[in-house]
Amino acid sequence: MAGPGEIRHAGTTCEVSFTAWDGQASRQVTRLRELFRESQVTVTEPDDIWATLWAKFLMVVPVGSLGAATGGATIGELRSRSGTRQLLIAGMREIYEAGLGLGIFLPDDAVDTAMGLVDRQSAGVTTSLQRDILTGRRSELDAWTGAAVRLAHDAGLSAPVHELLYELLAIRESRAAEAA
Repeated sequence: MAGPGEIRHAGTTCEVSFTAWDGQASRQVTRLRELFRESQVTVTEPDDIWATLWAKFLMVVPVGSLGAATGGATIGELRSRSGTRQLLIAGMREIYEAGLGLGIFLPDDAVDTAMGLVDRQSAGVTTSLQRDILTGRRSELDAWTGAAVRLAHDAGLSAPVHELLYELLAIRESRAAEAA
């Protein structure tokens, strides 16, 4: 968010998925769809918004967290090194298992699909989480990585990749904020 009512888009695609929580058509959803389309944004309205949210969460959290923990590695660096690629996959699996444990329907190939998206991104891409942490700005660390840990615990699971990343990033974020 660049400010109230203003979104700055830095990604490679301009697409948004949304629907009413209850899946019912509403005046607000219709109007929002129209506004996005007028702005040349591709709109999809999924049948299961929760599965869509979890699929995005499953990809974005490990990429952003690992990118920030490495001091700013790009998506190309993360996916091309065997060790970091395996950490991405392990982090995605943690979120996948947590989602299933909490009753979210995720397809069997959700992790493979997410890695396919990672592999198709431009090599130089970084995430807002890592940019914010590295520059000392307020970040979404707790809402992303912290939530991955809490949701896994809510499902009765551990999340060792995200638990470690959260602790490392909390220190990095604190230090960067102090230096800013």
